[in-house]
Amino acid sequence: MMNSLPLQTRQTLKALGFSDNECKVLLPLFSAKSMSSKDLSKQTTLSFEAVHFALHALEKKKLIEITRKSGQDIVKMSTRQEFLEWIDDQRQINAEIYNEAKSSISTFLTTFAESAWKPEVMYFEGVDGIREIYEDMIREGTSIYSWTDIQKIYETLGDYMHEFIRMRLKKKIKSYAIMPINVMNSEYAKKAQLRDTLFSSDLQINGEIRVYGDKVAVITFHKKKPVGFVFSGPIIASLFRGMFAHAWNSCNHGGGKKTKLDLRG
Repeated sequence: MMNSLPLQTRQTLKALGFSDNECKVLLPLFSAKSMSSKDLSKQTTLSFEAVHFALHALEKKKLIEITRKSGQDIVKMSTRQEFLEWIDDQRQINAEIYNEAKSSISTFLTTFAESAWKPEVMYFEGVDGIREIYEDMIREGTSIYSWTDIQKIYETLGDYMHEFIRMRLKKKIKSYAIMPINVMNSEYAKKAQLRDTLFSSDLQINGEIRVYGDKVAVITFHKKKPVGFVFSGPIIASLFRGMFAHAWNSCNHGGGKKTKLDLRG
């Protein structure tokens, strides 16, 4: 079973009016079809109250049915066809959004069992959108290879940068970063934060590129309207990993002991 909904599917569900907790509850229901609210709470790590609230919202949408059995609430998920018909019913509210949603959700439900996803490109806008990309890096849980500038991140995301580092350290996610030389970057390179840093005097960047798992995030930093793209797929991720390894191994300015990288594959 998948650990989280794909970015495109989650974005589509949110566009349809589903909350984050409703999305989390839907994932195990798509797979199991029927579960107790207690088991849903365990699998989603949401509190029982949060699960109850999400289930109440889904029940109002008539996408689930809740019955009482042996002292427990048993939740039954609607069928694939019923879910798609529900999307059809919403079409009149916003035809353009729901036409796209039906196609996306239909693809998701059809291929859910195989968990096989085609390469995709997702667009994110604003500070909240960039935070969502960062949270995806945490969910992915793999080493992060980046051309970045901590000073620019802080100017755009503020204290969230510290929260991201805290979450990264908690999940023991290693970071390899090539940065321009400035005071803030130099200070952070000295900290024990599971980060290997090299500096480039020629790196002029008002944004960043981060490679993690089979994804590449390209983010432009702007105080009022930052934007980001996430490219998903093993080929493009392998290409950028190779470019990063070359840049890393060719970099002459160290922020500590330099580890030679071989990121082929």
